[in-house]
Amino acid sequence: MTGYIGENLDAINPSRRYISKVMFNNIRVVCKITDASGRLMSYKEKNQTLPAVYPRLTDAFASINSGRVSGSSMYHIEMLVPEHTLDSAVVLDPGKTVTLTTASPESPSPTDDKDFYNYRDGDSGESTATVTRDEAEVTGSMFTLYGSGSRKTRLILDNIVLDGAGDAAENGASGEGGIVSVRNSSTLEIKEKAVLQNSSVSRNGGVIAVASGGTVTMDGGLITGGSAAHLGGAIYADRGGTVNLSGGTITGNTATHGGAVGVGDPMARLYLSGNIKIKNNTLLTGETANIYLDQDADNVINITGIGTGAEIGVYVPNKMITVDGESVDVYSLRGVPGAVFAAYTSTNEGNITNARVKNDRNPDFTVQKDAEAKQIYWGKAISVEVRYLVNYTDGFPAAKGTQIKQYNNNYYPKLNDSAISELAANIYTGLSATEQEKIPATAAYGGAYVAVDFNVASF
Repeated sequence: MTGYIGENLDAINPSRRYISKVMFNNIRVVCKITDASGRLMSYKEKNQTLPAVYPRLTDAFASINSGRVSGSSMYHIEMLVPEHTLDSAVVLDPGKTVTLTTASPESPSPTDDKDFYNYRDGDSGESTATVTRDEAEVTGSMFTLYGSGSRKTRLILDNIVLDGAGDAAENGASGEGGIVSVRNSSTLEIKEKAVLQNSSVSRNGGVIAVASGGTVTMDGGLITGGSAAHLGGAIYADRGGTVNLSGGTITGNTATHGGAVGVGDPMARLYLSGNIKIKNNTLLTGETANIYLDQDADNVINITGIGTGAEIGVYVPNKMITVDGESVDVYSLRGVPGAVFAAYTSTNEGNITNARVKNDRNPDFTVQKDAEAKQIYWGKAISVEVRYLVNYTDGFPAAKGTQIKQYNNNYYPKLNDSAISELAANIYTGLSATEQEKIPATAAYGGAYVAVDFNVASF
């Protein structure tokens, strides 16, 4: 059996046409580079054409960055082993598009990877490869993406596990974005069966940090086990960063602010759609807090058609306004519509309900929609019965049609439930005895002398 120059073959069974290659030039290989069609790529060295297989993941990225592997605009790095330790941080240069995934498994079928560098699970039984950060060697982000103007950079994660090995504070990474830092015209895409886990940082973005024109897109997969000393246990969005979440699950992450997603700047943007699940994330104190908005980051969330399976928790911190000369918190007051925290489109707007968008700070406050402005704020709907007496007969002391008494249903910033009930009752008791006698006991919606109006105020 012959093969590539200098290669070593093992697990050969010609009768079954089964070959699995684990060595090249007497070095164990852990990954390979293919093009978008799955064809194994190659590179030139000392007048030899060599297969693009590597003993370290960082070597594969370096080969792409240097241009040694060419002939494709989109590269696939496919892991061949169930576990690999990343012993050097990876920087993906401008203009490169890379999908990091797991290779096809070993199989007796010759129709699988025809280069026969297949995924080998050994005794692990795992069908997806795991890349784990070497906490001693990689003290910052495992992967950093940089674009430059029109030379955009993309990293696509699909059927791969990235483990930050940061389940304890002493193993955490410094800075921001323990697993991936996304900057300057670059994009991170998280696909189905991708898992980013166990990553802690000393600042923001336990798992991912995005800023300065970077974009994070998640339409599947899982982010869990992230921890940040400040903002965003899973994802941190800073100035100029964009986050698009349409599928997958973000759960089990924690931070001082925003267990799941921390939006720390008004110029960052967060788009939610599909059946994204952002739930069961907490503050370091244990309090439920999923998406955190900086108090000055109005209208940062944009809901663009969530599905019936979406679960989104939002934690909006104190925002102080002045009411009657007093500084009060708009998100905890009744009587004042809460400040806008999100915008939405008409697509599936009926799905924007309390079952899918939940208030982490106070579950008593519910989603209120401004249909004209297409904006969302927290509120508490209270029905106040307003009775007013109108003269329907000429025999009444006032002229026919004259309004005798009306309750002016304004917003009351300091109104509590008992006060609302009391004021509603006073509409009746405030009338004179003669006026009260003219109101039939059964006249809930009108009668000889009374009309009833219901106003719903959002508190």
